[in-house]
Amino acid sequence: MGTLGTINSEAELDVITVDTPVLGKRTADRVLQAEEALAVGMHEEPTSTWETGDDNAFAPAMGGRPSAGQLSPHTTWEDLSWIRKEWDGPIVLKGVQCAEDAKLALEYGVDGILLSNHGGRQLHTAPSSLMILLEIRTYCPEVIGRLEIFMDRGLRDGADVLKALCLGATAVGVGRPYMYALAAYGGKGVEKVTNILAEELTTGMRLLGITSLDQLKPEMVNAIRSDQIAALVFIDLIISVA
Repeated sequence: MGTLGTINSEAELDVITVDTPVLGKRTADRVLQAEEALAVGMHEEPTSTWETGDDNAFAPAMGGRPSAGQLSPHTTWEDLSWIRKEWDGPIVLKGVQCAEDAKLALEYGVDGILLSNHGGRQLHTAPSSLMILLEIRTYCPEVIGRLEIFMDRGLRDGADVLKALCLGATAVGVGRPYMYALAAYGGKGVEKVTNILAEELTTGMRLLGITSLDQLKPEMVNAIRSDQIAALVFIDLIISVA
């Protein structure tokens, strides 16, 4: 597990990050680090300082070690029993990446899970949120309807949102499209992304022959080809909760 923060009595929700026991090797951050080092000149920021500690802005990119602060490599499932005892509000585990952990989350009294591969930065070849949801529905269907299932990242259009809802997701998160739109066009860009997603969602519903999201069902998603691709092509590494 990862983050185990102080429980605030005024909070309405406790979200615990479980996919950062140590920092992964963030290749994209390393590329940025190298580009900026070349831009300012290597003599001003020698590479020998890149891994020296928390004061270094690029230190997280090096990966493979714990990070100071709220991240802990020592948090376990048993800690959830204590959290559940001290906190009577809803608990959501962020970073669940396999059906086995989804089942354990249900057994330990968690109210929801957030399927996420941490933006693909923690572990290379980690499965997408949509593939994790498909795995849960295939191998651990009993958690569907008993846990709130949220999805983080990997959903790029309204059709992806429909797939997730068909397979049992409660809600989905969209990150990078909004970030790019905000960076390029400000508030107008955010509005445009929202309108595009809404239009794609509506069009997809019409093509599926439904008028309401509660009419979605798993049979509307053909996952046979996805199963074959996963079995024949990809070897996914999964961050499991300790």
